[in-house]
Amino acid sequence: MIILGIDTSIDSVSFAIVENSSVLAKFEGGLGRNLVDNISGIFVSLFEKAKVKANDIQRCAIVAGPGSFTGLRVGIAFAKGLFAFSNVKVASVSSLECIARSSKKTGNISVILDARQNEVFFAKFNTGNEFLRIFNEEKISFESALERCEKTDVVIYSFLGFSDSPLKKIPQFFENSFEVEEVAKNRGEVAAQIAAECENLMTIDDIFPNYMQVSYAERQKK
Repeated sequence: MIILGIDTSIDSVSFAIVENSSVLAKFEGGLGRNLVDNISGIFVSLFEKAKVKANDIQRCAIVAGPGSFTGLRVGIAFAKGLFAFSNVKVASVSSLECIARSSKKTGNISVILDARQNEVFFAKFNTGNEFLRIFNEEKISFESALERCEKTDVVIYSFLGFSDSPLKKIPQFFENSFEVEEVAKNRGEVAAQIAAECENLMTIDDIFPNYMQVSYAERQKK
């Protein structure tokens, strides 16, 4: 089975084409606002390297959020255009789960992404013999997220490029108390692995971003 994994939920995007657990081609890069201008060219190169075409893709794993508003929109819109006339089966993947699974660490993993206005997207997982959710994905205050992190946790974070993010304080907050690391690479590959095991599949028309919050423009309008 050939699976395409797409993660544009944070500035450092991750794409992979996987066949039966073997990576045929992948891309990792911090594109930021240049994503919309470069995504098409990146996928042309990926398909050439993997020696496959879009019609060869049997499943597509799309990291649907939460995360960057722009990144999620660009990634999902591109996938919808790519598979508009295809019968590809799609798996909607949580960005927080994908990040936790991409870590090489085992045990309790707390994932924190900046959600602006001193709030964060938070979830906690256990990556032992069986992958378990300890806290489901939610948007909470930064302080509440810190309270849910135990000293035995590995804390994985991303401030999504926001210069004033409170998450920039995480290393000093957790120094000598927690093991911390920034978001790992290979999330496109991990998303593809999740899709391979997924039973709740959908069509490309059914996939939408999971923002878990309203946009800044919507908040201003209200």
